Amino acid sequence: MIALAPTLAAGSAPSTSSPTGTGFSAVQPVSDAPQPDSGPPTPLRVVLVPPSTALVNAWKNQHVPVGLLLLAELARREDRVVPELWSGPLAFADETAADAVAEALLRPIAGVPVAVVGFSAWCHTLPAQLSLATAIKRHAPAVRVVFGGPQATAIGAELLATFDCVDVVLAGEAEESFIAWLRCVRDGADTDAVPGLMRRDPSGAVVQNP
Repeated sequence: MIALAPTLAAGSAPSTSSPTGTGFSAVQPVSDAPQPDSGPPTPLRVVLVPPSTALVNAWKNQHVPVGLLLLAELARREDRVVPELWSGPLAFADETAADAVAEALLRPIAGVPVAVVGFSAWCHTLPAQLSLATAIKRHAPAVRVVFGGPQATAIGAELLATFDCVDVVLAGEAEESFIAWLRCVRDGADTDAVPGLMRRDPSGAVVQNP
């Protein structure tokens, strides 16, 4: 796991230290206003899974698209959002192997659970990513799973209609829509205004925002 925001050390809130030499600065303070006695709000942990090694192309190294790095950096700038890049395996011999990786990905840091898992889907890595998404939902049904990228854009409606493990698809370029959706998740707000967002309505039908 590669953290793109401050490390969540045991018993600590997100760091507000100065920028590091990695090019990623620490999360800024949530607010200047006094916080409740219960402590600072729980940050929204977001794990981003790049297209990576699948069984059919195991000779390839892991690849992190520039677009996914951009989304991680934009998310890092948001209050109470802690993005991370998943660097674990994406090749599963069976369900047990996928479950083991899901458990590692979902492991809390300083008591803070993963709230969102985002997949950047290309055609050759989609099967492995769906296997991992299914395992994640087995272990943590409340985690929001969002798919984006070229393959998800091409077959977003089919993904939502076929795979219960997919909660949301963000079609097309997602620099604006991903951040708008994260804010909604963080704040408990309605997502009807998030551009390009595809989801199921209460009847189960797949709908897409303008």
